[in-house]
Amino acid sequence: MKNTLLILSIFFCLIACNTAEKPQEAVNEEYMVDLPGDFAVFYKTFHEDSLFQMSRIMWPLQGLETSDVGENIVNGKYYHSKEDWLMHRRMTKDTGFSGSMKLLGEDLIEETLIDGNGQFGMQRRFSKFGEEWYLIYYSGLNHIAQEINSISR
Repeated sequence: MKNTLLILSIFFCLIACNTAEKPQEAVNEEYMVDLPGDFAVFYKTFHEDSLFQMSRIMWPLQGLETSDVGENIVNGKYYHSKEDWLMHRRMTKDTGFSGSMKLLGEDLIEETLIDGNGQFGMQRRFSKFGEEWYLIYYSGLNHIAQEINSISR
């Protein structure tokens, strides 16, 4: 009986190991090449550790609210709050998004993610204060103007 139980346990472990999901390739890995090395470490941790993420956001976080599908956002100030924040995870290629990152200054990086149809996009800005990187701006998923879309691609 013990041998049967041991064999079954080993069998299920082997099945579980073979069917484990392979890590998805992140959308942003391909465009992080020319960015500061310490930013890549920050970016990875930011998307994996919720406590780290909350501590590395400049609250209240300026940006744009996520719009309802098909609606445009009128320019204006909007601030995200800690209480309503949903943890950001890394986008993987299977989500259908493409992205880019621009180094706007020595300590300022802008990330833009656009859906596969080119209809919706989101934007984040990260800045370095002292030795630490922070998320300083977040525009949630919104309908984007066609002119902006053609420039971003």
